[in-house]
Amino acid sequence: MIVDSGSLGARERASARGSAHAGVAGRSVFSMSTGAPVDGFTLSFDRLGSAGRPPVVLLHGWPGDRTDMASVAERLGDEFDVVVPDLRGFGASDKHLRDPGDAYSMVAQARSVTGLIEELGLSRVVLGGYDIGSRVGQQIAKDRPDLVGALVITPPAPGVGSRILSEDPFREFWYQSFHHLDLAEKLLDGKPDAVRDYLEYFWTHWSGPDFVVDAARLEHLTSVYGAPGAFVASIGYYRAAGNVVARYLGETVPDEKIMVPTGSCGPSTTPCSCAPGPTVSESSSRRSPSSSWTGSVTSSRSRRPTPSPTPSCTRARRPLTAVIGPSPIGGHVPRSM
Repeated sequence: MIVDSGSLGARERASARGSAHAGVAGRSVFSMSTGAPVDGFTLSFDRLGSAGRPPVVLLHGWPGDRTDMASVAERLGDEFDVVVPDLRGFGASDKHLRDPGDAYSMVAQARSVTGLIEELGLSRVVLGGYDIGSRVGQQIAKDRPDLVGALVITPPAPGVGSRILSEDPFREFWYQSFHHLDLAEKLLDGKPDAVRDYLEYFWTHWSGPDFVVDAARLEHLTSVYGAPGAFVASIGYYRAAGNVVARYLGETVPDEKIMVPTGSCGPSTTPCSCAPGPTVSESSSRRSPSSSWTGSVTSSRSRRPTPSPTPSCTRARRPLTAVIGPSPIGGHVPRSM
């Protein structure tokens, strides 16, 4: 059947761009769809679950794409309407050669995700994110609290300040300065073998001690980051953020705060930053969010915690301070911080 998308409402237009079929237990499982353009960028997204159920939007980080969230989305699909987009410059979403400050900043990324939420007719979403997705989620919660019912994030979060100059962070955050160099594009963009080695370093070095990146997973990421222009688009966010050291050293306590209920997850060496309570196991991947997120999402929406293999993170008892302006960093906080 051919559908004229111009005759459909916002929710139906977005759904019509992808196909759907019946999933387990009567769930609707949507294949990849494409949203309407925002600033000339269209976002590709997966959708799992049933429309009309409490909505959840999951945001990936670097170096990943929307498939980072597949395990989380599958666990939530029985009870929620789960939307998982590729951010601008990632995966199957648009990649445009534009000034990073205008096209790939935290504010610009947030505009695209907000546009997709509104296009789908969603409200009071549970917004989950890690790495860059965490920063984008915080920006949306600050700018559009009317759209967000709860926020569930992992590092990064505000408050590093002068600690960026301590030994461990200074050693680990070299890549963010490297991403500002033309050399990064010359050495990596359009070179799948080099991209594979580069991505494998981060998926092993920045993950929990028991995490082993799956070979098929690495090949998938190589395929989406290895095409000409793809790697450079993925680091547009870092280029938009500016010098990480200078930005953190200039960080001050902002006047605006995130006022939506917020849960912050981290490994056992990084306690939940918002309230006393259990943390995510150190054995969980620092890169790929674990099923422990299901407890936070369920409790924030329906107050019926879902048992999960690892302890769930807690809801915030007080607002999470939000950094105002472009993100100072899109990477993870080292275990020592």
